Order: sequence, then C-alpha cells, then structure tokens
Amino acid sequence: MFTRTLFKSTMLAAALAASLPSLATDFYVVVPVKNRTATPGNLTVTLNPYGPPTAEVGQPYAGFDFNQALQVQGDPAFNPTQVRWSLISGALPAGLTLNANGILSGTPTAAGTASFELQATYRTKFGVRTYQVSVTNLLVTLASAAMPDATQGVGYSVDLKPRLLVTGDAAYSGAGVSWSLASGSLPAGLTLGADGVISGMPSAEGTYPFTVKAVYKTKYGIQGYQVVVGAITVGLQPASLPEGIVGLAYNNGAGFDLKPSVTIGGDGAYTGGGAGVTWSVASGTMPAGLALDPATGVITGTPNSSSVSATLQVKAAYKGKSATQSYTVPITGSIKQFSGYRAWADGTFATTCNGYRAPGAPHLYQGATGDGVYRISAGGQLTDVFCDMTTNGGGYTVVEVAIDYRYHAGATFNQAAAGSPPTPGQAQGSYLPAGVAVAVAQASTEVRVSEYGTSNAIWTSHSVPMGNLRQGRIANTAAASEDQTPYWSQSAPGLAGLSQTCNGVSSNYPSIYWACNNSQGFHITGGGGQTAAAWKFDTANGPLVVSYR
Repeated sequence: MFTRTLFKSTMLAAALAASLPSLATDFYVVVPVKNRTATPGNLTVTLNPYGPPTAEVGQPYAGFDFNQALQVQGDPAFNPTQVRWSLISGALPAGLTLNANGILSGTPTAAGTASFELQATYRTKFGVRTYQVSVTNLLVTLASAAMPDATQGVGYSVDLKPRLLVTGDAAYSGAGVSWSLASGSLPAGLTLGADGVISGMPSAEGTYPFTVKAVYKTKYGIQGYQVVVGAITVGLQPASLPEGIVGLAYNNGAGFDLKPSVTIGGDGAYTGGGAGVTWSVASGTMPAGLALDPATGVITGTPNSSSVSATLQVKAAYKGKSATQSYTVPITGSIKQFSGYRAWADGTFATTCNGYRAPGAPHLYQGATGDGVYRISAGGQLTDVFCDMTTNGGGYTVVEVAIDYRYHAGATFNQAAAGSPPTPGQAQGSYLPAGVAVAVAQASTEVRVSEYGTSNAIWTSHSVPMGNLRQGRIANTAAASEDQTPYWSQSAPGLAGLSQTCNGVSSNYPSIYWACNNSQGFHITGGGGQTAAAWKFDTANGPLVVSYR
C-alpha cells in the first residue's frame, strides 16, 4: 500500500512538471503520506551492551527493563512509550517473556544461559543488540562431619560455615545465611549462634545428636551432627597414713590431708587441690577421737584410750561422680603420766624399762618420756621401777641401789615397797622383789653396774637371757693398782643361780648375788668374803646402781 501510493505520487509530480512553462525550473513538491509523521534526518536508535541479572530456577524473576540499554538521539520530544520491542532471533530463557514495553519477566523453569537478539524500533529507526541471561539452579547443602568431643568445663567452639556449600548464586559471599536447630538438642551449656558457630562450655556428660538447618534465600541445607561430652572421672589413690598416738594430736597436730590422693578427669573447670570434692567414710569406723572433715578431706583429732587401728573405705565425690579407697589408720599407745608412775596411755604395761624405750606395735615411745618411775608387768605382778631412759641409749631397769660395804659393813637393805622402787640416790638403798628381779633379768640381755652421779660404769652382755656374766673390763678405776680383780669372771652358775642362798658366789672374784648372811639384795662381792667389797669407789659412801636392759 505504501509503495503504490508513493508510485502514484511520483508519476503525478512528473506529469505536472512536464506541462509547466520552461521558466519554472526550481520548485519543491510536498507529498503527504497518510498516517506518517516526519522523521528528523539525524534520529538514531541504539541498544547498548548490558548484562541482565541472573535468574534462578523456580524463583520469580524480578524483571529487567531493557529501556535501560536503549539510547535515542536526535529527537528532543522522544517518548519511550512509542518504542516497540521485539525478539528477532534466539530464544528467551524458558519461563521468561519480553513484553511490548521491553521488560523481561517470569519464572525460569530450567537452568542455563539463553542468548537472544532484541530490536527496539522508534519511528522509522531501530537498534539491535544480542543479550544473554543466565539461569541458575540454587543449591544449599551442609556437609556431614565428625564433631570434636567436648569436655565439661572447657570452652567449646565449632564453626559450621566451612561445611556449608551454596551453588547457583554467583553473588553468594557467605552472608545472608540463617542457622537454626531443626531437631535434637545441644549439650547443656552449648548454643548455635546466628553465625553458624556452636560454642559455650558443656556442663553435662552424654552423647547429643542434633540436626542443623542452614537457609539461604529460599533454599536450605540440613545435616545431622553429634557431640559427645566426656564423663567426669574421680580417682582416689592409696596412701600410707601416719600412726595415731593415744593422747597426742594426730600427726603432731597437722592431721593427714587426703586431697593429694584424689584425681579428677574430664572436667576442665577443676582447679586442682581437691577443690569441690566432698569426703566421707563409706564403710568402717574412724578410730575414736579422729574425724574426717567432709569439706577438706583432712583427718584430725586426738586418739584416746578407746582408739584402735582401723581400716575403712573413704569416699571422694565430685559433681555426681565418686571413688572409694581403702585406708588404714594405725593407732599406737604412747607414754602417759599417771598418778605416781608412767605407762602406756592405753592402760597396758611393758615388762621392762626397755620395753617402753624400744617398744613394738602398737606402742611408741612418745609423750611423757624420760627418766622416772614407770610401772612394769614383770614376775607376775605390777611393780613400779625407776627407768634410766637417757644413759647410754636408755632403757635400763634399776634393780638395786646398794651401799659400798667398805663404808656400810652392817647396812641392811630393804625390799622396795610398792610405789617406792630402788631409785638412784637413796641413802640406804633397796632392791626389787626376787621374782620381779629375775623376770627383769630374763627379759634383758645386758647388765649395768654404775656409780650413780658419775660416768663410772661397767656393763656386759648376756649371750642368752639369764646367761652368765661375760668378762668385762671395769672402766671406772683411776689406776690399775686400785682394781685388785680387774675383770669380771663368770659366776657359777652365774645369774641363773640367783637364790636366797649364796649359790653362785665365786670367791676371789667379783660377782653379783642375791641375799647372803645379814644383808639382803643384789651385791657385788669378791676378794674372799661376801661382805667384803673388792671394789674401790672414788667417792666414799657412793651408792652402787645395778640395772638391766
């Protein structure tokens, strides 16, 4: 139609020109075109390069206006609504359409990259450009992983973001993800933060499975994990407890601390030193006078006469866990000062002074110790004796205090009365009853003869209890000439012959005998007479002390 009209107009103009006079040589002919407007000669329409945003499968495309890429020049009165848009080649992404206004919209249904050619026409001009739209399929996944074990009381932190994978979104930077617990529960003390980090300080043992959900845009990933919180362990190690001594504060008043014996594992909050541990006696009974402090684990107190050694089970408890251990608390008797005598604090008695000085279990030479009157059980009766606990190692039982016959030829010696034992320094001297003296000798291996108050002493050992005196040099003579018989000889039959007669006395040799003639008690004799002393004391009237150990 446009061609025919143009042809007819051209022919008509040619005919008119031919029929005019020849002087009309310059003229213009305006031919109107139906429904058309004049187009400026400098009008241009251009579609510039542009990258439309990426689309996502299944998600409504926000819409892209290609007018952003359109450039029209040469028409000051340009009206965008007069632009016509068309797809001249290629294909749009499936699910997207281009409307007449140049807007691309819709919901993509398939991933891929679509390349297509658009034309924008304005009046009689047009622009053409090829564009590409990428359609992605957004995927969000959480990878599985073994979570590290947790320890009670120890800070815990695991970042789940490295386990998150987002594909199909080139703009993804790690931001924009929301995290939540889809199922299960975290250990007490742990939380899942908005940043995908599980953190905190667990406070309860156990195995905790849970499911985490990570959401990005409209997609999400879900994965199951598990955190194991280790159990707290309590251990109680064996220990050797010191002996408790009757009448004395336990362990010299320091008590015994069980805390170093406890071990705590699986709790990072434990500060050591038994902090937070409670103590108790699980079975058995603590010796009388002693107690276990439930807060400190220290055994303190003072054993009394009712105390006996005890083996008991001690329990250490910490945060619901506990351990038990068997401990033995040994109790020994100590020396105690009673009215007028000393003896074991538990009310028992040794057989000699040396039995107190070097006792066996369960007694200990500690407490009211030193020289003095002790009560012994010898010869079938309880007898008070004087014990020399300091000279030459101590442990001597004084059997007799005698007077030198050279100065007291007619002296009479008395058997010690109960509570008045032979005591060094006595004016007239005394002796223990025969049965007690023999019992002391039987329990001893050493006899000692000394001058009280000086270092002059001689002693000799028995090979067997009640054996004969062995030869021993008299050590307290000032010169050899003063010692007529410088050695002890064996008496016959020696100490075993102690009796109410003079048996065992050997003439011309010093010997110890029991009772003879007008004197009583143990005596040293020799030089041909039972009442004649062959011994020359440096100190006149000095008492002679006979002791056994």
